[in-house]
Amino acid sequence: MTENLTIKIYESFDEPLKDEWIKFEESSENYCFQNFFWLNSWYEQYSKDKVIDPCIVVVYLNNNILAILPFTIHKIKLINVLTWMGGKQADYMCGLFAKNFSLNKNEFLNLWELIQKKLPTFDIVHFYNQPEHIDTIENPFIKYLQAWKSGYSSGINLTSNFEEYVVKNLRKKFLNDTKRSLNQLNNMGNLELKIHDNSNNENKVDFIEKILEQKILRLNQLKIKDDFSENIQKFYSNFNNDYFKNGELHIASLELDGKIIASHWGVIYKNVFYYLLPSIVKSDLMKFSPGRILLFNLIKWSFANSIKKFDLTLGEESYKKEWVNTKISLYDYYGPKSLKTYPLFIFLILKLKTKIIIKKLLN
Repeated sequence: MTENLTIKIYESFDEPLKDEWIKFEESSENYCFQNFFWLNSWYEQYSKDKVIDPCIVVVYLNNNILAILPFTIHKIKLINVLTWMGGKQADYMCGLFAKNFSLNKNEFLNLWELIQKKLPTFDIVHFYNQPEHIDTIENPFIKYLQAWKSGYSSGINLTSNFEEYVVKNLRKKFLNDTKRSLNQLNNMGNLELKIHDNSNNENKVDFIEKILEQKILRLNQLKIKDDFSENIQKFYSNFNNDYFKNGELHIASLELDGKIIASHWGVIYKNVFYYLLPSIVKSDLMKFSPGRILLFNLIKWSFANSIKKFDLTLGEESYKKEWVNTKISLYDYYGPKSLKTYPLFIFLILKLKTKIIIKKLLN
């Protein structure tokens, strides 16, 4: 099969890549983080803060696209690092694959060797947060390269109805505590889940900026470093729903008598709800767990709107364990390309092993 494979490498998001990507994406296996507009917007903002070069690989089989691999080369001091695009704005790092993608090990390794030869010069490969599966496709970068399991993400398969899900999956004490908080808030006034209209851009931008402000404030209170530079904040606030093909921006808030007590920025993509940027307003109402109530209502809304999966995405926060009924294993891969980066390669492997051991001890 490899003799029928051809490769093109693009160093920008311009035509003709744009049209090819958007058309291929309609039927490809991928996550929202590999959407054309998502990565293009991320690159436009992130490249203002960092020195990175896009090198997007398109693999063709008999002139039909087999895969799009959105790589970038980060210049970190004197070392060029090959990574997937998306940074901290992509919880899952991978490519887009045709539904009939079925290269065996030798075919994939030959393709990977050819791709590396055609790419611009780099010193080391650092692929992280790679999902084991991309919908129905086994991720070949996990299956055929020596990747290390580094963590997992959580989700909810919405295969039944909300009432059945609640009975089967939520602990009795957790459910009772949630209902108690819900009843207390309802007794205080009109509690409402509000789904915001994306058509009014001015109001949308203003609301998203408030979400980010509360999110950053909360992270600072918890003494957690935030990665929301001014340019990255624009990635969220300027997110244009009109260009987000195969999906839609979803902005919601939990309001008590019209006053926002919790909010969320996320997307629905290919019938999957991505829970991405929750935010809680600091107030006396925090004792009633408004973030939990908002999540409860968003899951219920997803069931009512025939969403097939609710993806809680990256992060192993304890609260997520209460909701999940499925997990995605994530893997890291490191590969040195020159002698000067071999010590860095050893250091990264040891660092990852230590991280994995600590996680096992804590669990």
